[in-house]
Amino acid sequence: MLELRPSCEHCATLLDPAGDDARICTYECTFCSRCATWALLGICPNCTGELVTRPRRPAAKLEKHPASTTAVHKRVDIEAHHAVVLERLAGGDLPSQVWTVAFANQRPAGSDGDGYSTTATEMDTLASQQPGFIGVDSVRSDGGTGITVSRWSSIAAMVSWRRVASHQQAQHTGRDRWYDSYRSDVARVDRTSEFHRPS
Repeated sequence: MLELRPSCEHCATLLDPAGDDARICTYECTFCSRCATWALLGICPNCTGELVTRPRRPAAKLEKHPASTTAVHKRVDIEAHHAVVLERLAGGDLPSQVWTVAFANQRPAGSDGDGYSTTATEMDTLASQQPGFIGVDSVRSDGGTGITVSRWSSIAAMVSWRRVASHQQAQHTGRDRWYDSYRSDVARVDRTSEFHRPS
């Protein structure tokens, strides 16, 4: 059975054995969700396999078979790890998944002509040139409510796009000028269905 290790191997954050914040590889290397996503880009630094959500043990079983109390703590050389993962991303050598970023936002009333549309088009073009990009869909209502859903082949691809300098600048400008509010939801896609009306 799984050990259910008590803490993140990188940052030593305690992990609730009944919670859903732990991420593990097939060898049970264990990290918190924050480290697994933003620091490790979804890849285990020890075995180079993918990190996934650790299953929860039912309460009655957890009482009978409690979590491990033995902590493993070995900080990762993040810079070296990123270099390896991004090289694999560029070579198409990462585990294939589909991750989405759903960006819901509200534009101010009467904000046409503030440079938003031009930058949005530029960002869509730039995103499409990034390793691991799958696609993007956007809609906006007459009242200024919009949603953009981008799709990526891995956590590494998704996080790398977030860190592109011109994209970061667009994000800063959005907070300063272009949005009254926004929310960003990140999720792994486990199933996709499509319909296309015959022409």
